[in-house]
Amino acid sequence: MSNDLLIPPGARLVHVGPYKTGSTALQSALHEARPVLAQNGVVRLGDRPHESAAVLYATGRLRGYHDAARAQRRWERLVRQSQRLGTKRGVISSESFSQARPEVVRRVVDDLGPDGIHVAVTLRPLTTILASQWQQNVLRGTMPRYGAWLRQVFDAYDAGTQDPHGFWMPHRHDLLVRRWADVVGPDAVTVVVLDPADRGMLTSTFESMLGLPGGTLVPRPDRLNRSLSGPEAELLRRYHRQSKAAGVSGPWHYRLLRAGAEAHLKARDVSEEPKVATPQWALDRAQEVGSQMADAIAASGARVVGDVTHLAPRTEAPDSAPVTVPPELAARWSAALALAGETIASRATGGSASSAGPDLGSVSGRALVGELRRRAARRLGRR
Repeated sequence: MSNDLLIPPGARLVHVGPYKTGSTALQSALHEARPVLAQNGVVRLGDRPHESAAVLYATGRLRGYHDAARAQRRWERLVRQSQRLGTKRGVISSESFSQARPEVVRRVVDDLGPDGIHVAVTLRPLTTILASQWQQNVLRGTMPRYGAWLRQVFDAYDAGTQDPHGFWMPHRHDLLVRRWADVVGPDAVTVVVLDPADRGMLTSTFESMLGLPGGTLVPRPDRLNRSLSGPEAELLRRYHRQSKAAGVSGPWHYRLLRAGAEAHLKARDVSEEPKVATPQWALDRAQEVGSQMADAIAASGARVVGDVTHLAPRTEAPDSAPVTVPPELAARWSAALALAGETIASRATGGSASSAGPDLGSVSGRALVGELRRRAARRLGRR
């Protein structure tokens, strides 16, 4: 364990992501290790695995489907924890912090306690982030095809403007480092450039920063955090387009995802399905932009852990073929949406979602359809 990285007693370590750089794995590891953290004088701020709603409230990014009052209470509780640390070290991780504008960064730092804030930024190369970020956007709402999305993203970079999908706010990594360094000072910012050959680098670095024994932080496997396959992404892109045309609201779609639709979809084995492939021109642009950002980060005055050249690797595009949507996949998604809707209805009437039938998160699409038919028959029989 390196004493060089250890933050002082009473300091708060604020991990700001950004997205697709190991945040979910780190958050699950911190949550699972809470007893060991406590034994070593470390407090994980918040009591949920992911304090996303609280941070969205703090950064002014709540949506209409969030419970604003509850999110506010969670943030205020978290702030009280931070202010009562004494000599204990505190830690919070949320990739939503990467969306904070300069004035919001100042407010967050003031809330948590401006003295003793240390910021951690974890980075991977843009070449590995582009496809994952587009897929995440596709899961949440209407998106253009991947190629068109890439054009919009890089056109905005060239013009020095924000793209319509908000990609560069968290992923202009040099500006992300600057926004936080301008408030807490560059000497209170640590940039962790993850090494693709060292899978334990993320957790071992945070163990060193928090004074934890090696091996304390062990991420819990999370099937919901996997990337979409090419067919899944195309299915969802078409689904959103048709849903929008039919007038389906965004909040309703979000409720369906939370009620199990995403879990049912992502329980599939996609090891044999093609991945979303980034074209060579976009990989070349990502390398170019990554190199520019790496130079700026190296000159920022922030402490850098790792090799900034990892942010601009030369990457060759894989062979790609036209993506098709198998009927089995379409059937599974249809059934997953129906089952999620039934779960929402059951909760609204005071019923138990678990009483509706078996856990369908890991069964085949055909079994999902069969279970859906059985549930429909039971409902009809009760009328």
